[in-house]
Amino acid sequence: MYKKRHMWESAYLRGKFCAGYRTTSRCEGINSHVKKFLTSRYSIVDLVQNPELVVREYRNNELVAQYTSMYSTPFLTTCLDPIEKCVAAVYTRAIFMQVKREIDGVEGLNFVSKRRVSTTMVYTTKEYGHPGQNVVTLFDNNSLKFECRCRFWEKEGFSCKHMFFVMKHENLKDIPSRLILKPWRRDAKAIDEYEERSNKSLSERGFLLCHGALHAALQWMLYLGSKNHSVFKSAMDGIRNLCSQLEELLGQATRGKKTHVEQHVRDPIVVKTKGAPRSRGQKGKKRRCTNYKKTGHNK
Repeated sequence: MYKKRHMWESAYLRGKFCAGYRTTSRCEGINSHVKKFLTSRYSIVDLVQNPELVVREYRNNELVAQYTSMYSTPFLTTCLDPIEKCVAAVYTRAIFMQVKREIDGVEGLNFVSKRRVSTTMVYTTKEYGHPGQNVVTLFDNNSLKFECRCRFWEKEGFSCKHMFFVMKHENLKDIPSRLILKPWRRDAKAIDEYEERSNKSLSERGFLLCHGALHAALQWMLYLGSKNHSVFKSAMDGIRNLCSQLEELLGQATRGKKTHVEQHVRDPIVVKTKGAPRSRGQKGKKRRCTNYKKTGHNK
């Protein structure tokens, strides 16, 4: 059955956008990673600190990946240099590597036919090694709209090799903007996208978006401010001054007025488990006769 799985699984997943997730593998991977830091032997303090270390590791990996996507340029190795250059400038590094494999797949496609229907060009291609499987791709030159019968774009969120084949025949040097999803872009975390039009108080969703944008913008400052003691002191003074200014702007100058109540969190009390107590190992008790209730003999 598993050898024939490739014949029927695509029928259910075709055209379904999964954002790269496959079943529950990502969730199970996170759970197995977190379980290494959580055992029954840990105290409450360890229970709080260890997941924080896991979160810091994930955030650091995300920060490194974002820095690599923003400030590094990958090597161009495919035959479609203008399109690959556009892909490298638009997508993140992880998505770029996947799109690059689709661009490399253009070399394995053979041209079958091309015909015009009104303003739409209908391309028919076939893959090398599979002569009986033709794929039809539609392209409208006026609206730069693509549609491929393989449904790869609907599932993965980026162009397939058949679309890149048509771009090569149509001499396109840039990918149409309608084919680029926002989550895959390098500037998906741009702070300007989180600003709201009105000056009124933000809604709960707006507050969370602004909070996430500020957190992402401060990551680099936190990294630089921890380099040495003098830079740390300068960063700390600047943060305190900025907090004072923000409190004055909001009319909530509560700095120095709050009373902090110390709360000590202790380990939970170990309670007895339910069930009958164990009789083994109990000293001072001897077995009695069931008839006469005396020790030293049995019935």
